Amino acid sequence: MSMTKSLSFSIVCLLIVLFVFPLKASCEDKAEKKYKPDKALVDASLNKAKELGYNPIPVYKVKEEGGIAITGGAKLTIRNGRQTFVENDMIINVGEYSIPVSDFQISKGESAVIKADKWVKQEGIISSD
Repeated sequence: MSMTKSLSFSIVCLLIVLFVFPLKASCEDKAEKKYKPDKALVDASLNKAKELGYNPIPVYKVKEEGGIAITGGAKLTIRNGRQTFVENDMIINVGEYSIPVSDFQISKGESAVIKADKWVKQEGIISSD
């Protein structure tokens, strides 16, 4: 009797392994993949901002209706436990979707700098070429 229970348990475990793991793998393939900006554009934006004497903060949206993400390596100012933008911080959009800044938008490769406590949109587009 216990051998029958043991065999039944083994069969159930085998069925779980055969059916659950392939299902999990196929679900992961269909899941939305996280967007990552073009590394060459991030590098170009870091270099351009430093060349102009600004603190570079490359940002992007993960999806069109999503929140704004900041790339790694950005130097951020933290006050009272919150990230704060300060004079000469330069945000550069390194993503595909436009980002709202103050009362304007910046598209891919565009940037804005804080001057006299206001965001000022910069002329020109930074490219990875």
